[in-house]
Amino acid sequence: MLTQINVVDFMPFAEAIFLPDDEALLLVMGENGAGKSALFEAIHWCVTGVTVRGLAQGVIRHGAKSCEVSTCWQLDDGFVTITRYKSKSENRVEIEVDDDEPEVYTAADAQSRIEELLGDLSMLALVGFFGRKFKTFSDMSPRDRADLIDVLARASVWEDFRSEAASDVSIYRRDLKQISGELEHSEGNLERQLDALAEAEENLADAKKKQKAGLVELRKDEKGFRAELADVEQQLERGEKSLAKLEKNQRGSQKIIETFGVDITTARTEIARLEAEQRHYELPDAAECPTCGQRITKKLRDELGVEADKIGAQLEQLDEQVVKLERDKKKRQDNAHEVGNEISLLMRSEREWRRDELQSKDALASVRTRIERLKSNEDVTRYTERVTILKGPEGVPMWKKKVKDARVSLKATEEGLQCAEFWAVGFKQIRYMAMGRVADLLSTLMSRSVKALGFDVDELTCTIWREGQRKGATRPEVNILVRRGEYEDPIEALSEGETARVDLACFIAIGQLVRAIEGFDPGFRVLDEPLVGMDEAGKHRTFQLLAETLEGQRFVIDHDGHFQDLFRDSMIVERNDEDLAELRSL
Repeated sequence: MLTQINVVDFMPFAEAIFLPDDEALLLVMGENGAGKSALFEAIHWCVTGVTVRGLAQGVIRHGAKSCEVSTCWQLDDGFVTITRYKSKSENRVEIEVDDDEPEVYTAADAQSRIEELLGDLSMLALVGFFGRKFKTFSDMSPRDRADLIDVLARASVWEDFRSEAASDVSIYRRDLKQISGELEHSEGNLERQLDALAEAEENLADAKKKQKAGLVELRKDEKGFRAELADVEQQLERGEKSLAKLEKNQRGSQKIIETFGVDITTARTEIARLEAEQRHYELPDAAECPTCGQRITKKLRDELGVEADKIGAQLEQLDEQVVKLERDKKKRQDNAHEVGNEISLLMRSEREWRRDELQSKDALASVRTRIERLKSNEDVTRYTERVTILKGPEGVPMWKKKVKDARVSLKATEEGLQCAEFWAVGFKQIRYMAMGRVADLLSTLMSRSVKALGFDVDELTCTIWREGQRKGATRPEVNILVRRGEYEDPIEALSEGETARVDLACFIAIGQLVRAIEGFDPGFRVLDEPLVGMDEAGKHRTFQLLAETLEGQRFVIDHDGHFQDLFRDSMIVERNDEDLAELRSL
C-alpha cells in the first residue's frame, strides 16, 4: 500500500506531497495539461525508472537542474521508502527499509532490489495503472497480448526452460556447424597429412634404398681396399724378412771377404818372407847375406838347397792359394754386390709398398668416412624426422586423432541437438496448453466485467494463434473477439465507448487473475480518465463497479466532478501564475 508521495521538480510540479489513506477512493480532477497524470506517473517513474508515456522532454521540470520523487510503501513486515534522483550528470536510487540506513544504488542496479521488496515490476505496472495515457489491452498488438497471456499463465517459467532448450538448440546447431567445419578442415588436413606421409615414406624408402646400395658398393670397395692393404702388408712382411736375410748374408759375405783379405795378406807376407829367404839361398858364393850376415858357401848353399826347393814349392802353393783366395774374394765381392743390388731393389720395393700401404689406408679411411656419412644420410634423417612428425608421438597422425575426436564430438552434438529439439518442442506444447487455459479464464472474467459495465454482449473471447498459423506470424498472437448473437467482431471494430468498456473490463479481469494465480496485489489502482467515450449511464455504472470490485487504494483521474458524490475524497490539480502544477484537496 502506498502511504506517501513526495515530488520535487518532476514534470510540471515544483513540489508536491500526497498522503493517501488505506482505503482511499480518490477523485483527482483538473483541466487538460494541468498535471493530473504526471502526479501518478511519478509513482511509475520512481519505482520502474521509466515514464509510461515516454515523454521526449524528460522528467526534470523546465528550468530545474534535477528532480526527485520519493514513495513510501507499507508492506506486511514494515515500510520501504524509495527515492529516485535524476540530474544531467547523476542518476541514483536510495532505498530505505524501516529505519535502517538508506542504501544507494545506480539506476541499473536498483531494479533487482526493488523487485525483491515490491514484487514483479511488470506486474505492478500491469495491474496498478490504467488509462489511455497508459497502454491498454486494446492498444496492445496481438503479439504483446500473447506475451501478457504468457506471463499470466506463468508460462514464463516454462518459457525459461523453453528458452534454455531453444538456446541449447541454437548452441548445439552452432556447435554442430563449427564441429562440422572443424571435421571437414581436419579431414582435409588429414588427407593432406596422409599424402605428405606417403610421400615422405616413399622418399624415405628411396633414400634408404640408395643408402643401402651405396653402403653395398662402399663395403665392396672397403673389402677390396682391405685385401689390397693385406697384400701390401704381406709383401712388406716378406720384404722385411728377405731384407733381413739379405742383410745377414751381406754381413756374412763381408766377414768372409774380410777373412779372405786377412788370409791373402798373411799369404802375401809369407810369400815375401819366402821370397826373401829364397833370395838368400840364391846369393853367389862368398857373398854376405844382408839378413843374417853369414857368408854364403857352397856347402851352405848345398845344405840349404833342399830348403830352397821346399820354399819354392811353398811359394807356388801360396801363389795358387792367393790366386784362389782372390778369386773367391772376387766371387764373394760380386755376390755381395748382387746382394747389395737386391737390397737396394728390395728397399725401393719396400718404399713403394709403404706408399701403397699409405694409399690403401687413405682409401680405406676415405671409404669408412663415406660409409659413416652415408649411414647418417641427411635425406634419410630428414625424411625419418618428417615421417616421425607426421605419424605423431604415438605413431598415429595428429589429424587422424583430431578427426576421430571431431567425429565423436559431432555425434555427441547431434544427440544433444536431438534431445534439445525434443525438449524445445515439448515445452512449446506445454506453454500453449497453459496459455489456452489462462485465455479461457480471462475470457470468462472479461465477459462478466464487461456485462457489469452495461455492454450488451454475449461473450468476450481471447483467441490464440500459434506461430505459423497465420502467414508471416513468427510468434504467438492473441486477438479479442466480441460475440453478439451470431456475429463476432474484433476489438478494433468497436466504438470508442465500447472499446473503453472492454479495456476497463480487461483491466479488472487481469487484476483478479493476477491476484488469484500469482497472489500479487499492488494495493493501489490508478485509473487515468477511464470514462472517455462513455455515456452518462455508462460512467455511473463504471464508478459503481470500481467502488465495488476493486480493493485497496483507488485513484481516478477525470476532467470534471459530475460523480464526485461517489468518492470519499477528491482533489484538484491546477496551474498557478508561474505555470506550476499545484495539488489541493476539495
